[in-house]
Amino acid sequence: QLIASAMGGRVYPNIEKEIGWWPIQAVANNIAAAFTFPEMAMVFHWHGETFDLPKNSLWLAKSFGCHNQAFQLGQSVIGLQFHLETTEDSAQAIIEHCADELVPAPYVQAEGEILTADLQKYQNINQLMNSVLDYLDNAQQQ
Repeated sequence: QLIASAMGGRVYPNIEKEIGWWPIQAVANNIAAAFTFPEMAMVFHWHGETFDLPKNSLWLAKSFGCHNQAFQLGQSVIGLQFHLETTEDSAQAIIEHCADELVPAPYVQAEGEILTADLQKYQNINQLMNSVLDYLDNAQQQ
C-alpha cells in the first residue's frame, strides 16, 4: 500500500479484510523480465485496505479476498500486499497487539487458526521472500 501510494496509486478500504493464512494466485503475463510467483501460494495476510495499481506497473498476484496482491515497477520495485516476512514470533506479536481486528468475516481467521500454522508455512513464505529479494538483487547487478 505504501509503495502503491508513493507511486500514485489510490489506497482505500477493501470490501473484505484479509487476516490469516490465505492463498494468492499468480497473474499470468508475457513479460520475461517480471518476477513470477508460484501459481498458488499460501501466504500470511493482515490488511483491510487495498490499492489501485500504479501507472506503468505490472500486476503479479491476486487473491479471492483482495484483487491486487502484488505488482512490479521496472526491475527494482515489487510491492506486496501480504507478509512474506512473517515468523511464528511476529504472528504471535501481531495477535497480541491487534487481536481486536479478529472480527469474524469471510477472510478473517480466528486466533487459534492463525497460530496453529505449522513451521513449514512460515518456511515457505520466508523462502518466497528470499526469492523476491534475490530477484531484485540480481536485477540491480545486471
